[in-house]
Amino acid sequence: MELSDACMLSDGEEIIFDDGNIGRKKKLVLTNKRLIFLQGKGRFNKTYQKEDEIPIEDIESAHYDTEFGAIVLQLKNGEKEVIDFIGFDSFEDVLMGTNSDISEVRLQATIDRWVNAINRLAVKIPKMIYCKYCGAKNKPTETKCVHCGALLS
Repeated sequence: MELSDACMLSDGEEIIFDDGNIGRKKKLVLTNKRLIFLQGKGRFNKTYQKEDEIPIEDIESAHYDTEFGAIVLQLKNGEKEVIDFIGFDSFEDVLMGTNSDISEVRLQATIDRWVNAINRLAVKIPKMIYCKYCGAKNKPTETKCVHCGALLS
């Protein structure tokens, strides 16, 4: 199965990142709707199979924990999920003798990019609706103004 086939994307779902190396033959994929954990199959990781997933709507926030050296997801149900990213040196880095400090900087940049993307998707601030009669702020779920009782449209 190709990467996109293994993810089984739903209507309107798009892959945002698919470069999350989280273990031997394991990959993390971020879509606009879920975090998907994949297991590589075959000798050269040409195919993938879905192991697990976390809906974005279940994630409260994400941060990098320096103690664990991992991304920690705070889930809305109070649980935490720890995701270890690994920094494989590319074959080119090994041939060129790239400094391990450079590899660490690359890994940290990748982790920061993932944390920021997850937080942008998970922490959405609902837009407030303003009453056209009195100007009061109302939650998007309100049908009547909380201040004057007028219908919101």
